[in-house]
Amino acid sequence: HMQTPFEYLDGKPPVVCSRMPLLSVFGLEYVLEPLMLGGTIVISDDLNFMASAGVNTVVGSPSQHMHLCEQALPSAKIKCAVVGGGHCSDRLFDSLLERFDFVQHQFGCAELARIAFNRFSIGAMNRSSVGKPIPTARIEIVDVTDAPVPPMTIGAVRTRSDTTAASVVGENAPEIFRNGWFYTGDMGFVSEEGELTIIGRADESMNFLRGKVNMSAVEDPIIDTEGVKDA
Repeated sequence: HMQTPFEYLDGKPPVVCSRMPLLSVFGLEYVLEPLMLGGTIVISDDLNFMASAGVNTVVGSPSQHMHLCEQALPSAKIKCAVVGGGHCSDRLFDSLLERFDFVQHQFGCAELARIAFNRFSIGAMNRSSVGKPIPTARIEIVDVTDAPVPPMTIGAVRTRSDTTAASVVGENAPEIFRNGWFYTGDMGFVSEEGELTIIGRADESMNFLRGKVNMSAVEDPIIDTEGVKDA
């Protein structure tokens, strides 16, 4: 129902090291899909070993990739770093592009699978974006009344697609499935061109004066400051 995440390999079999939990939206996908395409799964935490083993795709969350970037540069660049499951700082992107040819920044959830992704290399201007929704998905940004907001306006992310789960079980089910939409719990905005940028989780926002401030808007400039390791 969507384009393969491996078209950058030009038909070559994917050799994937996925560091995601197997029972997660991207964890299972990036094990089953490579095998279905005749590829190979490599299990390792060592970038040099990955490079020597011919790995061309490394999948992980921002925190998992931050751990990899603490290692020395590999003997050769690896083809692609796939990042999903959280907000990424500019420092992380810079570190990844020292170790990989390009980064695939993507957005999805267990209820809908992959929703959007953005692939970029050194010099790209839209690194914070997770791209436009795939053809089978639709994304809207809404305010506290569930009314859609204009482009470049921060609000809650809701989405639906051909693969949306019909329902979920749990106490918070009515909060996340409403009127045919799945509410992801993320805050973000859509550009004039239709590209989605995630700025953080709704539950990471704090009241400040007369508005809400997402902690990533405070943490990212601190993390990107020279001499700061983490915040």
